[in-house]
Amino acid sequence: MFVLKKEFSYSWPVTVRMPKDGGSYEEEEFSCTFRIQAQDELEALVAAANEGGDDTAFQNGADVNLLREVVVGWDGVTGEDGDPLAFSPDALRELTANPFIRLAMMRSYFKSVMGQEARRKN
Repeated sequence: MFVLKKEFSYSWPVTVRMPKDGGSYEEEEFSCTFRIQAQDELEALVAAANEGGDDTAFQNGADVNLLREVVVGWDGVTGEDGDPLAFSPDALRELTANPFIRLAMMRSYFKSVMGQEARRKN
């Protein structure tokens, strides 16, 4: 039986491709817990993120605002000291300050809401 929940969240893998010296990338993965937005709320957030065209979407911070609305937790994120980094608004702000991490989180969120399967490593 399908149960319609008023609040719904789910964990989804996020693969971050961080640049390395020499012109290659290193992939790191963590799980992000996303909260489902109502369709009208999601459309408003996407419209704000796209306002001004692709060139300004990352400059005006609308993508960060979207992530602040939909990200409610994570697993597998550590600080430089190796200790787990607890989810908080400040920690999310710190994580999304890195454009490679922010883009990976956005990509994973939109893949999940568009019904695309997560890519798993073999």
